[in-house]
Amino acid sequence: MASLCWGVLLLAVLSSVTCDVPPIDDRRLSELKNEVKDMFYHSYENYMRHAFPADEIKPLSCVGHETWGSYSLTLLDSLDTLLVLGNFSEFERAVRWIVHHMNFDKDINVSVFETNIRVLGGLLSAHTLIKAGLARYDGYRDELLAMSLDLGLRLLPAFDTPTGIPYGTVNLRHGVPKGESQVTCTSGGGTFSLEFGILSRLTGMPVFEFVAKRAVKGLWERRSPLNLLGNHINIFTGEWTYRDAGIGHGIDSFYEYLFKAAVFFNDVDYLFIFAHAYDAAMRTLKRGEQYVEVDLVSGHETLVTFNNLAAFWPGLQVMYGDVINATLSARAFHLVWRQWGFTPEMLNLYTGRPADNQKGYPLRPELAESIYYLSYAFRDDPQWLYWAQDIVRSINTHCRTECGYAAIQNVETKSLEDRMDSFWLAETVKYLYLTFDRDNWLHKTNVVFNTEAHIFPMSKFYIGTPSAFNVTMPPLVCPALPYDAVRRMTAMSIFSPHAPVFQQCSKHLRDPRVVAEADRVRGLLAAARPQQQQSTPDQQQPPVADVAPAAEQQQLHEGRLPEQSQWHQPELDQQQQQPEQDLQPGADDGRQQAALDEQKRQLLQQLVDHVRTAFNDGGLAQFTLPQGGSRATLDPAVVAAARDAGPQGAAFDTHRPSAPHQVADVRESSAAAFVPESHATHAGL
Repeated sequence: MASLCWGVLLLAVLSSVTCDVPPIDDRRLSELKNEVKDMFYHSYENYMRHAFPADEIKPLSCVGHETWGSYSLTLLDSLDTLLVLGNFSEFERAVRWIVHHMNFDKDINVSVFETNIRVLGGLLSAHTLIKAGLARYDGYRDELLAMSLDLGLRLLPAFDTPTGIPYGTVNLRHGVPKGESQVTCTSGGGTFSLEFGILSRLTGMPVFEFVAKRAVKGLWERRSPLNLLGNHINIFTGEWTYRDAGIGHGIDSFYEYLFKAAVFFNDVDYLFIFAHAYDAAMRTLKRGEQYVEVDLVSGHETLVTFNNLAAFWPGLQVMYGDVINATLSARAFHLVWRQWGFTPEMLNLYTGRPADNQKGYPLRPELAESIYYLSYAFRDDPQWLYWAQDIVRSINTHCRTECGYAAIQNVETKSLEDRMDSFWLAETVKYLYLTFDRDNWLHKTNVVFNTEAHIFPMSKFYIGTPSAFNVTMPPLVCPALPYDAVRRMTAMSIFSPHAPVFQQCSKHLRDPRVVAEADRVRGLLAAARPQQQQSTPDQQQPPVADVAPAAEQQQLHEGRLPEQSQWHQPELDQQQQQPEQDLQPGADDGRQQAALDEQKRQLLQQLVDHVRTAFNDGGLAQFTLPQGGSRATLDPAVVAAARDAGPQGAAFDTHRPSAPHQVADVRESSAAAFVPESHATHAGL
């Protein structure tokens, strides 16, 4: 315990130091930006030359290999990074190849989580960027949206569980494999809100948003009295099989998607859960400036380590407005990087050394992501640029190989592993480049990144589209949120000028303590960073509020949703709802709730069966929701266009090929025709 206390004290002292660092001039910024751009093209061009159309490249042996489902994953994950780097022509060529040759009708088992964030996220991101005019694709006819719908339908059977929490694996052709595990991690069950919500809004099919929210509800209902969630759960019984609560591996993106979905969709349900979950994490997991894992019921420490995936947390704190804790957490995590040259997968906080079998660094983006958000929030503070420079130097010094960048196998010896995950180009390089490119077009656009750093432009379309389960903001929710949450949302969050959900909360505040606390925080930041401009009274949110009844305030404080919230009554279609009196709690509300749950289960089962029938009877163009549900808004002509495009007739075909090898033949024959532009062309961008 003495070693731990010493380590925490050291981190706290170092974190409290105000760094007086000289600014980085424009010439050096340009050099760093070009250095990161070269890192991208060295990786991308070698992947295209030696590995495409396989998923990823082995940078030491210079060969390709399949990892997550034969999606040409590195190409797909690189699409919006190409746009960030300004290479619109390569983006268009890559999308055109994907439309012509990518096919999801395969008899393979895939990770539902990874396929959602990487593949579905990449397709939807490219589609929304094209439709928003931020990318170029001549003659675009929503082919990527058609592909997204096809893939989303193939993932849907995974959500057919008693709790609503999805299986971890699905077969793209046959649904959930026989004997599939009934245990999944919290991230694997609760990281679908963005992609599935966007897919519902774009296609007019609410089922995707419904199952994503049902999964989050299934997890949150099984929280402990401390408002903590465990790491792994049985999706049939709802019992926690791994009870450790933390912010890193197995749960990180659950927190992330609660907040981002609240902002993107103006959804108070997600915001409500996030505020209480965040408050619980800060109360029970924080030790100094580091975070540990605890038992979700007792709160006793179970694992006293730094987890590499937890380095995303300061970025989330910046978005939420908790900028002081974000700064301190980031400094603690950066100290780990400076000590070892990288952040190991796990660091024992007692010994200060990497944990056995967890000494690697697979080019992860989390620390770079947090530094990017901090540099965006405090543009006049150069220390974040120096921290990003540290990451670039370490990676270029130790990881660069002839055919790309290799993961670090051991941060102590700096030995390499023959591995270059696609998130290296999707996330790490993207965040580093955006940190140094202060005038990038992306900074002029309101966007949300998914957990694979795929870019979703924010739009009123997503909060204005009718939905059977997009609730309106009840007046009592905002004042009943944790006090610090209200202050952060309305005063400090980088999203507050753009997110209607925060603006609605600000209308309900009249407590003068909120304004006073916001002023105090701004003063602390201004004192620590004299170069920052202090806020003027005009920038403060107007204090107005309503006060909820005491019983409702207590109910919300305990982390329970309001009784009148529509969260408990989502249906696939408004016509399926029961009469209002049947939904109200009463003497037999347990039986009524059980009946409603059974009705929902039956509806979902009918939907899953209908999806399978649709695939067998003719595919996507014939798909409709059962029991009078709304029809997909995609025109069958769009599907036909995607099916008929390309010299091979179509890798994207709503009918299964007669033999599995036909898909491989299409991919192999088309790969030779798709050669990336030379690096000399990129240099002039």
